[in-house]
Amino acid sequence: MYLQQLRKLVHKWASDRDIYAQSTEEKQVDKFHEEAKEFEDGTTDRERKDAIGDMAVCIINAQVFQGAENRGPINLDSIKSLVDLGDYTVAMIALEMLANHKGYSFCECLEMAWSEIKDRKGMMVDGLYVKYSNLTPEQKKELDKRLG
Repeated sequence: MYLQQLRKLVHKWASDRDIYAQSTEEKQVDKFHEEAKEFEDGTTDRERKDAIGDMAVCIINAQVFQGAENRGPINLDSIKSLVDLGDYTVAMIALEMLANHKGYSFCECLEMAWSEIKDRKGMMVDGLYVKYSNLTPEQKKELDKRLG
């Protein structure tokens, strides 16, 4: 399994368990140190591997708090700020947290958006995609001509 997939699974797992809503960066760091002690005390490869994995989970969770919580509560304005700063990875994490806080499945939200756009007809205008219904009559003619 790829690292990015595992990170996403960890984020979903933590979000489903309200870790992001009820923990802090400091608590995740404390948990990391507990896992580091388990690594040091481990006597088998399995114990040490498990501790390394657990430490990685703690770091992944701490990164979320460092990126998102330190900028204030997760709300639409904080997500807008993250996007404005170009911090898209943390913005996506924060958006997922917002969805979960509202009781939505982030995957379901994204699937809904995909279902809406996958067959959408439109064209690029000044660097932005404009759906067919919002095109000018001239643009619609041009697109219809291109599409045949």
